[in-house]
Order: sequence, then C-alpha cells, then structure tokens
Amino acid sequence: MRVAVQSAPMESPLPEPAVGATTQSGRSWVLDAAWAVLATPSLWPAALRQLRRLADPGWWRSPPRAPMPPPEYQRFRALTAYGDPEGRMAREDVLAYLRWCRDWERVR
Repeated sequence: MRVAVQSAPMESPLPEPAVGATTQSGRSWVLDAAWAVLATPSLWPAALRQLRRLADPGWWRSPPRAPMPPPEYQRFRALTAYGDPEGRMAREDVLAYLRWCRDWERVR
C-alpha cells in the first residue's frame, strides 16, 4: 500500500549573511584579500596553485584582465558560504581557505 505524503513548502527566508560576509562594491574585497595573502608568505604557494586552478580560462582576453574565477562560480561560493550570492569573501575566510588547501596538499 502506498501512502502519499504532502509536505508544506518551506517559507523560511535565507539566513542572514555570516559575520565574515561583506557587501563591498566592486573588487575591493579582492584587493583586501590579496594584501592579506601577500602579508602571509607561507600561503603564497597555495595561493598561486588555487589561482591557477580557479582562474577563468582565457581571463586575459576580457576586462578586468585578472585571473579570477568565473562570476557564476563566485556567486555559488558566496551563496554556500554566506547565504547571499552577492556576499564578498572576508580576508580571514580567504586565509582560512588557503590554509586548508595548503594542509590538504600536504596530506595528499
């Protein structure tokens, strides 16, 4: 015997962005994160590896001519990290991510 179960649609809104999330305009969060990485030489190899892995193919062909991940990927990561597709990475989150990448490479 099959029983049909109906569930009410979830009405709850997305959670508020996390404390680390900011909504800075433009690319200022990238510069902030870049300065934080530059001040942490132990993370330079991990940062370069991740930059190479995540850079949009052909990034040099169109503005801003910077090796950034595709905008769709950035929105997805902001949504999964902060609950807001327009959230911007905080420098502490970038450093924590790079530490995780560095440690993961050591384990592999």
